[in-house]
Amino acid sequence: MIQDNTVSILGWIQYEKGRWLQNNNPEVPGPGAMRIIISPAKQMRVDTDSLACTELPVFTDRAEILKDWIRSLSYQEQKTLWACNDKIARQNAERFAHMDLTKNLTPALLAYDGIQYTYMAPAVFEDGQFEYVQEHLRILSGFYGVVKRIRKVQGGEHI
Repeated sequence: MIQDNTVSILGWIQYEKGRWLQNNNPEVPGPGAMRIIISPAKQMRVDTDSLACTELPVFTDRAEILKDWIRSLSYQEQKTLWACNDKIARQNAERFAHMDLTKNLTPALLAYDGIQYTYMAPAVFEDGQFEYVQEHLRILSGFYGVVKRIRKVQGGEHI
């Protein structure tokens, strides 16, 4: 059933992420480098015009595997996995059904719509501030892995 698959798939993804991070992740800071790590928000928006995306998240290949697995679940299994209400489950089941991780992408910093993103106010950043968050800010997504502010993400990926 869903719980057996969830544990094995999520365990595998966690193992692979940990192994990759230990070996060669440019997202992991070197000695003495400070990083600000925040979580993604439950709500997302699409903004493909405000800021150019330069690269995909590091774990896009694993996100693709996870996306396909989530698509294979029934609506009820998705809702159980996400532990959310019907409105959010329906919205995200629809998003996953049509999700393409390479098209119509939004820079991560602009995609998430939560309190830390509102107070950060990236829409009014000046050039120096974008460079600072690109170097120091990381968003730790359960779907994408470690994401820099200008990495492309699909609006609506998080539950």
